[in-house]
Amino acid sequence: MFLQKNIIFGAVLVVALVSVLFVSFDNPFASDASVGKGFLGPPLPTSVIPIDDCTPTWYCVDADTRAYINSNCVPSQMTDCPQGWLCENGYCNSCTDADGGADLQTRATVYGELEGEQFSYLDSCSGNMLTEWTCSGTSPVSSEIDCLAETGNSCNDGACAPPQGVAYIYVVSVDTPPSNSSYGSLAIIDASNPSAPDGIGQITRLEDPDIHGMKVPMSVQVGNIPPGTPLINSSVLAFVASWGENSELTGVLDIVNVSDPTNPDGISELINTEDLEIRDMIRPTSIAVQGSYAYVASKTGRSLSVIDISNPLQPDGIAQVSSYTDPEISEMLAPNSLFISGNYAYIAGVAAQVPGQVTRGSLTIIDISNPYAPDGIGQVTSLDPEISQMLGSNSVFVSGNYAYVVSNDDGKSLAVIDVSNPSSPNGIAQKIVTNDPQTRQLLDPTSIFISGNYAYIAGFSRSYSGGALGIFNISNPYAPDGIGQVTYTDPEIPGFLAPIDDSLFVYGNYAYVTSSNFDGGYLSIINISNPYSPDGVGEVSSHDPDISHMITPSSVFVVPRLES
Repeated sequence: MFLQKNIIFGAVLVVALVSVLFVSFDNPFASDASVGKGFLGPPLPTSVIPIDDCTPTWYCVDADTRAYINSNCVPSQMTDCPQGWLCENGYCNSCTDADGGADLQTRATVYGELEGEQFSYLDSCSGNMLTEWTCSGTSPVSSEIDCLAETGNSCNDGACAPPQGVAYIYVVSVDTPPSNSSYGSLAIIDASNPSAPDGIGQITRLEDPDIHGMKVPMSVQVGNIPPGTPLINSSVLAFVASWGENSELTGVLDIVNVSDPTNPDGISELINTEDLEIRDMIRPTSIAVQGSYAYVASKTGRSLSVIDISNPLQPDGIAQVSSYTDPEISEMLAPNSLFISGNYAYIAGVAAQVPGQVTRGSLTIIDISNPYAPDGIGQVTSLDPEISQMLGSNSVFVSGNYAYVVSNDDGKSLAVIDVSNPSSPNGIAQKIVTNDPQTRQLLDPTSIFISGNYAYIAGFSRSYSGGALGIFNISNPYAPDGIGQVTYTDPEIPGFLAPIDDSLFVYGNYAYVTSSNFDGGYLSIINISNPYSPDGVGEVSSHDPDISHMITPSSVFVVPRLES
């Protein structure tokens, strides 16, 4: 009996050992889902492993996961592909078309990664033939399109569309002459040739008594005269928000006729101290024009002011809302940037502060459906854990259901906020811009502009001795991704040194950035047709005698044109 028990025990032990050895070393379907912990996960499908040849390589487990199989057919590690990517032939592959498909009238980039190699292809023209790039699954494919036959348009700038360009660029600046009494200026630049922009006109408050209050201009917008205007022989106006003569107490709206860009002419101004309806328009920081109304955000006044500009010769303040009086926007301590979209005004700035804590940022939303009664309806601050690094809030841009805010205080971040419900905005994502290797030179972001699936952010470079422009892919708002950058070290834009809030404008294939340095003010132009590799192409400075007062630029606005 003793011998029989030992034989049975020995047999069981041998079977157990063989089983362990088989599972551990010879089982081609064992998988290790927790690499380094010695745990065996579920078996891999037999279809992913060539039974007759266990060559060490990567295999696809399914459409979302790949595994590395060693020479014993045992998986040594398993990796999930990024969201939206597909596992094919052992690789995580992706392809994204920035214009969403075969859009012949939009120039766009197809980019992604195929079998470990990144790619980027841009729609282009050869005569009237368009090379249109699209995605076929995860592979980039191109088609040759005869633009005239298909659309009736010629091929221009990578699209079957009439050629588009820039008419003029408008820049407001502060100049400090030897008298040490600051005065503001509006400079106009012809950028029809991006590699050789040319100053063509300017006006200052000292030269034109109709805009004498334009001491420290902070923001400019340009547009056509509203319908029914009393002006007969003009069509284009510039609206400038400025700090006034007593900058601690005043705010000014100046209106300049720029129909003749070589000879701009001030036509009117409105000062807050002379209009009780906008008395809190103190130290304006940003202006936006929509229809017959100008909206001005003011830092010291903690307010949004509304001005009727239907008669540009007599602008009239009609309403204001302030964090002093509206509890729904109590966090709007110091507005820095304003964006108008539909019936809402979005204001980024500094939130109410707590002693001893870092500077908090805020986004405030105001209902302007009735311009005579603007009403604060929603706000969110950096206390939201999803946007905890939105500290300072320098600039805001709204695209679709999302607001994008950049901050250059301690946070140095891009924050994404869902504003689909304006009364309850909530943070959904943030990106520390310096943490991304593709945009690591962008240290202090100050200004943002959204165009298509890309966010363009200007600011100070890592060395603090110059400027930088970073480009982020925001096709997935929950995961903004840095993809390209350019700095002042580009030999074509050496004057790109110190961009501030409201200093960036994007149109077509170019980004326009204003900045200042020790020897004057600059407008730098950057080709962004390939967002992965932006390239400086030209600049103009206050050394141009026609824009000699563009010393410290604070805001830029670009007016497009059709050149048919």
